[in-house]
Amino acid sequence: MRRDATMPSISRGSCCVTVACPVSNFRRQVPIGPYIADFVSFSRRVIVEVDGGQHAESKGDLRRDQWFSNEDFKIIRYWNHDVCNPEGVLTDLLTHLNQS
Repeated sequence: MRRDATMPSISRGSCCVTVACPVSNFRRQVPIGPYIADFVSFSRRVIVEVDGGQHAESKGDLRRDQWFSNEDFKIIRYWNHDVCNPEGVLTDLLTHLNQS
């Protein structure tokens, strides 16, 4: 598990994804290959990431996303400030899940 997970990632992100859990069986902070996914549903092959601004345009994140994509995972990303509106994130997340 990541030691430096941000508070919005842990608290608000967990609430949103936990609410979606019954429909997709999300797990939090899961090692996958050389990376740790914030939230993952193996049954849907979906990874949800909650990131701070330091991740914007990160080459490391691009490599990570490519690795997940090569393993047939769909990545849904939210920024920390997005999860301050948990209803909006949940609505968006459920829309993505209904499309997959």
